Amino acid sequence: MIATTTTAEIPALAAAATRPAGTLPMSARTILVGLGTVRAVLGVDAESVLAQVDAGELKWVFNLALGMEKRTLRFYLPELSAPAEVSRLALAEVIARITGAGATIRRGELERRLVVSHVTIGRWIKERHITLAAPGLVSRPSLESFLTTRWLGTLAPGKMGVKP
Repeated sequence: MIATTTTAEIPALAAAATRPAGTLPMSARTILVGLGTVRAVLGVDAESVLAQVDAGELKWVFNLALGMEKRTLRFYLPELSAPAEVSRLALAEVIARITGAGATIRRGELERRLVVSHVTIGRWIKERHITLAAPGLVSRPSLESFLTTRWLGTLAPGKMGVKP
């Protein structure tokens, strides 16, 4: 005899069954997202998203690429879901929401918040874009400084121009 499971017996499936069609759950811990997520949320192609970035229509965008790399854009998720609320925020407020409280942030947590790999974080550390306060703990002030220099927002003259 084969055992069967109903949707109600698996919490994630039960929750999915009650959501309206076409909606997708997003962890409340998700802060920055990549271009693919923005495309899916807005229902547009990559070129359209990049045009919105260049036009300053998406304000809270960070290019995490280094040197000769092509852009590695990360978008502040709340701007996609509540643009009116976040449009009034200052850069320091957005960065504080990204980095969280405390003097340090765990490398694993930073991977999750910025949607980057441990290899990327290792490069940032090796190239001194961010610093470690202790093994496995990134200095929050260094991360804030890094994000400030990587912001492409309309209030940062000369930071636009995210052409491939």
